[in-house]
This record gives sequence, C-alpha cells and structure tokens, in this order.
Amino acid sequence: MDHRKTEKQKKNQILLSILTLILISALGAAVFIAQRQADSEVIPEAGTSWNADHSKEYIVYQDKQYPVIRRLSTLLLIGTDNFAEEEDQLLSGGLRNRALADFLVVLVFDHEKKTVTPFQFNRDTICEVPWLDADGKTGGWKSEHLTYAHSYGSGKEDSCENTVAAVRKLIWNAPVDHYYAFTMDAVPVLNDLVGGVTVKLDEDIPGLGAKYLKGAEITLKGAEALRFIRYREHSGGSNLFRMQRHRQYLSAFLETAKASVAKNQDLVVDAFKMVDPFICTNMTVNSLSEMVDQLCSYEMMDVVTPAGVIKLGEKYYEFHPYEDSLWNCVYTAYCRK
Repeated sequence: MDHRKTEKQKKNQILLSILTLILISALGAAVFIAQRQADSEVIPEAGTSWNADHSKEYIVYQDKQYPVIRRLSTLLLIGTDNFAEEEDQLLSGGLRNRALADFLVVLVFDHEKKTVTPFQFNRDTICEVPWLDADGKTGGWKSEHLTYAHSYGSGKEDSCENTVAAVRKLIWNAPVDHYYAFTMDAVPVLNDLVGGVTVKLDEDIPGLGAKYLKGAEITLKGAEALRFIRYREHSGGSNLFRMQRHRQYLSAFLETAKASVAKNQDLVVDAFKMVDPFICTNMTVNSLSEMVDQLCSYEMMDVVTPAGVIKLGEKYYEFHPYEDSLWNCVYTAYCRK
C-alpha cells in the first residue's frame, strides 16, 4: 500500500514537472531566466536533451569548422500567443495564422557532462524567415521578426517546423532536434484548476484596473490571469516589465500548485489532460518523461542570449543582435569543451 502510494506520488511529481515546463514555455521561462540588460550582456539560460549523437556534426562560422558537443540533444521551446495588433500583417501573403512565437528558447543537453544550457532568443530579432505558400511549401526567405516564423502555416506542426528552420538559420545551422510549442490560452485553465493565484503587485498597473496598485494582493481568476501576464502597454515597447510579472506569476503559481497537489493527488493528472489540446510537439511521451528526468538531475547552466540593439522600425520594435555576441552564445551552448 505504501509502495503504491509512493509510486503514485512519484508519477504526480513527474507530471507536475511537465506542467511546470508547459507553463514556463507559455510565460517565457520566467523562473530560470535572470533579467539582464539586453544591450550590454550575454545572458545564459536552461535546456533539455536526449541521447542524441552529434559527434560528426560541426558548425561553420567565418569559414572555420567548430565541432558540436559529441553527445548532444536539443529542444526548442515555443510559447505562442495571438496579438490583435499584428492581424493586418498576419493576414497578408501565403499560408498564415495569427499565433506568433512570443517566447523562444533552445535547451541544449550535454549528456557527457550532464548539463543543460538554455539559449534564449528575442522574439523581435530581425532575421531570415522562411515563408510558406498557399500549398504549405516553402516559397522563399525574407528578413522579418523571428516571431512571425510561427505565423506561417496552420499554427500546428508546419508552423513549429518553420520556426525551427528560422532559428537554425539564425544560429549557423546548429542542430535543433525537437520542438515543444504551448499556447498562453491554457494559462487560465491551469490558473483556475489550482483555485486562482495570488500575487502582490510590485508596481501600479492602471491599465488593468483601479485595484492594481503597488503593494496590493490580488487573487487572479480566469481571463484576469492571462491579462496580467500579457499586459505591456506602459513598457514603451519593451518586455522588461512584462518579464518581471512573468517571474512573479510563475513563482506564485508553483507555490499554489504544490499546495493544491498535496491536497488532491489526482490534480496533476487532471491538469495534464486539460492542457493537452494546447500543446504541439514532435516528442513522444517517453521522450518527454526522459527530458523531465534530465532537467531534474542535470546541472542547469547559465542562460545565454545575445546582446544587441533595439530600435523602432517602420511599425514595430526590432532587435538586431551583435554577430560576435550571437556567435559567443552558439559556441557556449553547442561547442564549448
């Protein structure tokens, strides 16, 4: 009896870890990513992998070959969201959908050293993005925001594969083995499943309502939770304040979820079933379980993210990474000894 209870608790712990990964994907890896100045520092992050062997692969940079880590596997986390203000652009050209890649992180697993390095990308990065024609075939490449890569296609596997292609081209065709996409629409579902999430505001947010004052404790319910993490009107086009709220919300959610699971051992299983429609991945259940186990047992390295320049384009803000900083991130995640 005790043995069965232990096994059930272990299963719930694994599923809770998976749900945490799902929420991290949706919110931008808020708990694991230390906030740094994007224009002056190289930022590291966390990753994930399988028993892949890339011993014969290398990355070419400035006509020189750099071998990748021998036993390496990688996962691209894609947090998607629908942005109404982008609709006009998304309606034009080829096979399109309105789900943008709001959060992009490649988790790089080194199975020899048992480490995971997260490689984060700014959604506003200007890079070469493949576009799909009406038949869903690649019609060519064009320079635009990285976030739009996911808007080509149906919003499912083809959009994820298109995003993988854009990311790989940006990082000199470094390997990306798997993808795991998750939409923010599931946040209210998880939020209410644990009975709502209480946060203490670090700032006034008048755009969300009169009660959103600094120091106030607010229990978020339903769509209110989604509005809280999405809101960015007063940030002047920057994600800084929104990312701070992401970290705050995720921390509060995890504490609430742990308490809820302690009271109801079936909660995690129920939650896992409820969020399934919001997930798109090329991973098997076994691979996902193995990944969670490795995330728990491997050493989490610093997040890497390139420094660069943010400037206002014709209509939207653009992030232009410094090439040497971007390469430093690639080398650190994929090639370092």
